[in-house]
Amino acid sequence: MPQVSFIICSAGQGLRMKPISQEIPKHLLVLKNKTLLEWSLDSIPFREGDQLIVITANKKKFNERTETILKAYGQKFKISVESLKIDSITRGQAETALLVENWVKYSRIAIFNSDTHFQCSGLDQAIHELSYFGVAPCFKTKGNEWSFFKTQDDQPFYSTTQVEEKKRISDWCSTGFYYFIDGTQFFSSVKNALNNTPDSKELYIAPFYNQFLSLGVKVLECENFKPMGTPLQLQEFWDVSIDEVVKSNANN
Repeated sequence: MPQVSFIICSAGQGLRMKPISQEIPKHLLVLKNKTLLEWSLDSIPFREGDQLIVITANKKKFNERTETILKAYGQKFKISVESLKIDSITRGQAETALLVENWVKYSRIAIFNSDTHFQCSGLDQAIHELSYFGVAPCFKTKGNEWSFFKTQDDQPFYSTTQVEEKKRISDWCSTGFYYFIDGTQFFSSVKNALNNTPDSKELYIAPFYNQFLSLGVKVLECENFKPMGTPLQLQEFWDVSIDEVVKSNANN
């Protein structure tokens, strides 16, 4: 059975959560008795033998807490776990993922974040057993702050025809989980983009799919989606007040 290397990018500055997090790294904020990192990891359909790589900002006071969480997931799912702590700010999630190119054990890779939770029943089969080049779990909601996937109607795996960042070309909004059957091709595309894109431009993952549409990029509909990236999202999707979250993290 093909195995997958999962890369979690959690090395941003977390500026949107500063009213809550203060000095606590965003991925370690507690929400309903779990850290955001744990909620995100619970979205992933790990199978025994898979690889998990987590990239975080280097905050020595909190590094041990992160390692404890990752060790528990490694033991629970019988997967290998590695982590990279970085001191610099990258040009976005694509460049962050590229930092661990030489760590990746398997050709199949999936890139995700630490501030989103979702449930998608078809994802396990899609990434471990089927032969789609790309798979992106999506949902439908309002707003323009998402990555959008335009598709043809051939459910349950919708064929992607166009991907845009923060430009509403359809109702399909990405969860932020991106799978590639060939990580080598993805990393090569990122390197090329870094060499040909102004330094001021952030490089998101989703638009890279446009280079591989002819190889088969599929959208899967999620049964449940709960982002955790901003205080407003916590209120809207988790039905908690900012005061509740602040109290939950007062002693962290």
